[in-house]
Formats: sequence, C-alpha cells, structure tokens
Amino acid sequence: MSITPVCRVSATGLRNWFRSVRLTIVVGLLLLSLVNSGPAQSDSTGRALSPWTGPVPREAALTRLDAGTSSLDEHHDTVVLVHFFATWCETCGPELEALERLRRDIGARGLTIHAISVAEPEVRLRRYFAARPVGFPIFTDTDRRNAKAWGVVTLPTTFVLGRNAMPLFQAAHDVDWDSADVRRKLDEALTARPPQN
Repeated sequence: MSITPVCRVSATGLRNWFRSVRLTIVVGLLLLSLVNSGPAQSDSTGRALSPWTGPVPREAALTRLDAGTSSLDEHHDTVVLVHFFATWCETCGPELEALERLRRDIGARGLTIHAISVAEPEVRLRRYFAARPVGFPIFTDTDRRNAKAWGVVTLPTTFVLGRNAMPLFQAAHDVDWDSADVRRKLDEALTARPPQN
C-alpha cells in the first residue's frame, strides 16, 4: 500500500506564490494594453495635423541665424508653417529633413517655413546646419520668448497658418510631412482663396 505524501505549504511560500501570480497578471495586462493601443494611436493621431482654431499669437521679432530679422506680418500672402524644434530632440532631425523635401516639392507654390530653434546656443546651430543644410531660414529663440507666446510645451511643435495668417492646423509632435493626408491638407490651404479683411 502506497501512501501519497501530503504537500505542506508554509505561509511564506504561499505569500511568494501570490506575489508571482500578481506580478504575472500585471505584466500581462501591461503588454495587452500596449498591443491594443500602440498601432491605433500612431495611425489616428501620431503624425497628423489637427485643426487649430485659436488666435495667432503676437510673436516677438524673429532673429535669423544668418543675420537679419523677420516677422509673420511679412508673409500674409503665403501659407506659413511655424516649426519649433531643437537639435537635441530625437525626432526633430528627421523632421527637418522632411520639411526640406516639403519646401522643394511645394515651396514655390506659396509655402513659407519658419523653423525656430528653442533655447539653443547659436554656435551649436551653426555647426548642426553646416553639416545638414536646409533651404529655409532658421530662427533663434534663445530666451524662449516666442515658444512661450505660442504656448509650446513639447518639441517639435508646428503651426500652419493660411494666407492672411488664418489659423489652420497644429501638431504638438512630429508630423509625417510626406503622408498623403498631410500633403492634401497643405494643398487645400495653398489653393484656398484668402479671407477678405
């Protein structure tokens, strides 16, 4: 006759077992939420332009990296893309390259790009753009005055103004400037009749 031994579990062993089960459940739920939410977020809002209905901020005069100043008031007859960035920002470099492609593709149709570097020394900017030249002007915002005026809290952040400084779109993240949806929105802005003042 065989005797089946009785398995005795200590209180400590039981607590450890419950902890491992609890940890497994938490990790599983986290992984499940990432799988379920990841693609949907990147597809629906990740790199697109959102409607912008707020007022156009009163900016300080923009100082160009290559000398001189500029103001949005000089560009009421064009569609203006105001892009805040920093060279240390991981997604800003590829987006600057995409903006250069955008300038080459549709800049002649009336698109003006104002790329504004936030709180960076000029020497760093000159070194960066000497290695990665672009055809649109780079402006400096060393004291963050313009970033504050526009309510910029993350980099990159972009605003799109239609002709006569009409607010159109904004994005507080990087944008896929090569996407068909973004190009369509910009095309509509470029072909729209400017509002009468």
